[in-house]
Amino acid sequence: EAHDYGGNLAVTVNVYDFPAKKQRMFSETIALIRETDHMGTVNINIPANQELTSGKEKKFVTIQADFGGTVVENIVLVSSQSGYIFIQTDKPIYTPGSTVLYRIFTVNNDLLPVGRAVVISIQVPANWGPRHTPGKTQGETKRLRQRKRLWKGQDCRGRKAKKCVEP
Repeated sequence: EAHDYGGNLAVTVNVYDFPAKKQRMFSETIALIRETDHMGTVNINIPANQELTSGKEKKFVTIQADFGGTVVENIVLVSSQSGYIFIQTDKPIYTPGSTVLYRIFTVNNDLLPVGRAVVISIQVPANWGPRHTPGKTQGETKRLRQRKRLWKGQDCRGRKAKKCVEP
């Protein structure tokens, strides 16, 4: 975006490794023009051989936008996962010893249903959290699952309900 700019403006977007900025992974130039209100989009594609998704540690890249001598820079976390998971429970507040029913909705970045299997892993510290009982697929869709959880010994009153069902 180039607010209140009078003419057309060429912007070069570069993506570098972080923190060294020694390797340029992507580069593209876009023209911000008056007809589009000086707005534009660049789809960034980083080759798979860059190994940004290997290992469990977080990976970052540096994104630079060069506006003819003025450089704007931002550090961005790289994620190989795309989409959202929505968790719905049948209780706004958990009561110790009660059964909590929940459903998981998986959608992509456009908020459309994900049409493939999704593995959900629930991790809790030892001696804390639920006894997990797998449920059955509900309705006509395989991406909507309902499962029972029994949380024992923990009081979630006063906390957000989401905190009581998150791994």
